Order: sequence, then C-alpha cells, then structure tokens
Amino acid sequence: MILVLADDFTGAAEIVGIANRFGLDTELRIDDFSESAADALVVDTNTRSCSSDLADKKLQQILSDLKMNPDWIFKKTDSVLRGHVRNEIVQIMKRFNREVCLLLPANPAKNRTISNGQYYINGTLLNHTAFAIDPEYPAKTADVLMLLGESPDMAMCVKKTGQPFNQNGIVVCEAENSNNVQNWAGEWQENMLAAGGAEFFESLLRKNGFFENSKIQEKNLPQNKTTLCVWGSSLKKDERVYSSFKKAGFEIVEIPIESGEVDTETLISKATKMCLEKLKETTIDVVILDI
Repeated sequence: MILVLADDFTGAAEIVGIANRFGLDTELRIDDFSESAADALVVDTNTRSCSSDLADKKLQQILSDLKMNPDWIFKKTDSVLRGHVRNEIVQIMKRFNREVCLLLPANPAKNRTISNGQYYINGTLLNHTAFAIDPEYPAKTADVLMLLGESPDMAMCVKKTGQPFNQNGIVVCEAENSNNVQNWAGEWQENMLAAGGAEFFESLLRKNGFFENSKIQEKNLPQNKTTLCVWGSSLKKDERVYSSFKKAGFEIVEIPIESGEVDTETLISKATKMCLEKLKETTIDVVILDI
C-alpha cells in the first residue's frame, strides 16, 4: 500500500486523480484511519489553514490513529511550500522512522522550478509573483530554506541532482526541468520519506512500475450555453486570467474571503447561495475550478 498525507482537500484530490490514472484502487479519507485494502490511501489532514499548534495536534492524532504499515509514504505538500510543511514532514519522519526525506515541491511541467536554492514561477522569483500577497502565507522570499524555516531538530539542505547528500534530514531537491524530477525519483528508496508536488508523485509511481492506463479526454464547452466557474482559490486573481475566462464565455462567481474563522458549513451555504443566484440568470453548465 501507498500512504499519502496531504494538508488540504485540493491536494488530496489531486493525488487521488493521479493514482486513479495510474490504475491504483484509491481511497480518500478525512477520518477513520483503520486498515484499508486499497492500493493507495490518501488522507486529508486538513491542517493547511490551522495555527501551528493546532496543526501539530491534529496531525499527531491522525498519525497515532493510522494502523497500517504502508510499503511507502508520500507527504503531499503545497507546490510553493505554503502551510506547515517542515513541521509536518518532521512528525511523519518520526512516526515512520524515516531518517531522510526527499522534498521536491516544484512542478517543472507547470513552470514551477527550484534553481540555486530559489523558487521560480515562469522564470520569476516566487516573492515577485502573486504569491507574495497570499492572504494566509505571503511569500516574502524565494529562498526555499527560508520558506521552510529553521528546524532545531532536523538538518536541512538544498541539493542539485547528482550531488551526494547525507542519509539524514530533509533534502530539498532542486528541479529545473522534468528530467531532474525523474532523476530524483531514481534516488528515492523505500526507507526514505518522499514529499512534494504532483509531478514528483507521478515520477515515483513510474519508478515503482506503474503506468498510466487512461488519458483525460478534452471536453469542448457547449456553444449554446454559459458556463459557471466556481473558483476555489483565495489567492488574488490575475486580471489577464479573468479576461481570458470571460472571453471564453465563463461567468465567474467570486467566493469572498472571510475575516476570522468561518465553519465549513456556513461557507458552503454562502457559496451555494451565490451560485444559485447566478444560475437563475441563465442556462448554465457548471465547471468547478481550483487554481
């Protein structure tokens, strides 16, 4: 069995989609972590937006409740290292007795790369992109070690492919292209914790002998209908993206960012009401996006 731990539902769902594409029988759970017969168990810890202390407690409880002995473990992180990435990796390493973690959050196929210890999006330093004003985790630097923060009980380093690394601590893997990701997958062993983004997970599946057994088919939007786009990210939207969607015939309903903590049921109720009001205005197919 493959065990995957993600800190939010979007990341967990992304991994489930990849696992299914590679032919794995996959389960996604948010509770009840008893034994599973699935090929891959994906757990949404729902810790991304928690305080550091609460995130630690929630993950500690989940790790305590997990009863399975997986063949290998993957910690799904946000691709730009938002959340409590370092702390959660350390907890998982201790729980499963892993001495070294290969952390590769970059997705070069989507122009998200790490080079010389710096994170780039489309060739621009992370702290010069829209992630600099992320409402929860603004990127004040592009330095990956600074983004992770200091760890008093875990060594951290940044390495290029082919460079030797110590068999303990967190190794942040540089990746300027997809070949680098594949090379890092080749360095990984089952006694290590693998962590990072979707592209690294895909490469690890291929390394372990899994193959894509289906392709996502393109679907053309109907010409005689309007499309409602429910956009899930709290990140400030690029006006060029707005313009492109509207030109393509989308109606975009923005879900406002709430001040303070709002329970999930209230947020879903409010978002549903907004969408229903938009649905009354026209005949609509619904496409849900999270960017």
